[in-house]
Amino acid sequence: MFKAKRLTLKLEGVKEELTVLYRPLNALKVYLGEALLVPEPSTTGNYLIKGDTGELEKLSLHKGRVSGCKAVFRGETIQLLTPLSNLEYAIGAIPLVIFIFFGALLGAVLGLLAVLSNYYYYALNREGGIMSRISFSFITTLMVYLLYLGLSLMLKQSLS
Repeated sequence: MFKAKRLTLKLEGVKEELTVLYRPLNALKVYLGEALLVPEPSTTGNYLIKGDTGELEKLSLHKGRVSGCKAVFRGETIQLLTPLSNLEYAIGAIPLVIFIFFGALLGAVLGLLAVLSNYYYYALNREGGIMSRISFSFITTLMVYLLYLGLSLMLKQSLS
């Protein structure tokens, strides 16, 4: 769904460039030069990198779902992607708020339509028994649900 973002980093004391392919909901892919790095066994986000001196040094990558990505190498923290600000979180939540509002508004209007049709049916059918009223209420609920589903899908399609 999202194209991977390529983050390139030159670490002091390491010959090749470090490349991190970052996707918000997927695992990181880390390359040192052309070689794909594999995390240390039984750890997540820890990689062993050969420095200029030939010693293996630990690189830790920390990734949040949407909170950015940072690397820790030789005790120094390097922010690869900045986390989202509060404003970005608020702007990102606008579709959720809109769909909840329109969904609730649409549900309220259709629910009121169903209630009024039930009352109208009950007022016109005084001689009908309780089972006919329950059946009509069930059928009305089902019809309004299908109408709600269709309208909400049309609304979603038109907004996207």
